[in-house]
Amino acid sequence: FLALMALNVSVDVLDSFPLINKGLEQTNRNFETKVNMVYADFDMQKALSADKVQPYYDQAQYIRQLADNISAYIMDQRNQMIALLNDISVEEAALLPLEDLKAKDNYSISSRFWLRENTQDPTREGGRGTRAYELREKILYFKHNIDSILGIHKLSDFVQLGLDVEGPFFRQDMEVSWQMLMFDRVISVAVATNLSRLLTEVRNAEFDAVNLLYGAITADD
Repeated sequence: FLALMALNVSVDVLDSFPLINKGLEQTNRNFETKVNMVYADFDMQKALSADKVQPYYDQAQYIRQLADNISAYIMDQRNQMIALLNDISVEEAALLPLEDLKAKDNYSISSRFWLRENTQDPTREGGRGTRAYELREKILYFKHNIDSILGIHKLSDFVQLGLDVEGPFFRQDMEVSWQMLMFDRVISVAVATNLSRLLTEVRNAEFDAVNLLYGAITADD
């Protein structure tokens, strides 16, 4: 549904994306509240037993930084895309409700924005240098670092981080890259909603990882 690529999309379908997006935004706020509670618990435990908690605390803070960095990148690029679509400033785009997006069914602008601009290889869409490629690399870096931290405590098997960007992915029985699946001829309102979904997966991974680290503090007691 989120990867809808029809050339002529009904008004009802177009209007459904902002509703889905609102639900995702609320989910993201809920995740932020939940993970902030875990960080607060870390602060309390650190105050009680600094030597014991400090290693876990430092790793949790690093995961927090990773999640904040990739979330900021996703939101910045999303706002830049919306600004381009609506011909407004990035600051205005950050506050624009998705239902007010003018070119909801346009895919040429969003495809060019993600797959062709800044490319280092004009023959390959979504290749090195493009925003789609950079986002994929950031997601891989995010997951690798969390896996490494959890691996230190033998916790990797207790969480599925999601955020699959390696596939394989198929479109009409043809294997495609994650970049092409996400952004090639996908209508702009669906791209914006998909980016909100990515934020949800980032915050979910952050919460699961930090929660496991917190539980590991007393696992040996």
